[in-house]
Amino acid sequence: MTLWMVRAGSAGEHMERFLDWNRVYLTWSDLASDLIQIKDPEAMQELLRAPYPQAPPGRIRQNSGQIWAFTREMKIGD
Repeated sequence: MTLWMVRAGSAGEHMERFLDWNRVYLTWSDLASDLIQIKDPEAMQELLRAPYPQAPPGRIRQNSGQIWAFTREMKIGD
């Protein structure tokens, strides 16, 4: 079993919904794409650049890495 840290928003604003629905999910509201269709981490970074053009490159890399892990590495039971 792998352990993951999943935050319920920057200030815990999604915590009640996570608990009520008994699940965690991505909270980037500007990602309206089917993320499983993204083929590699670089494409995930490109996807994030469109809705967040002012974000520094380091933030894009960090956030895309988090999204990639959530969509590709995290498994039921972790």
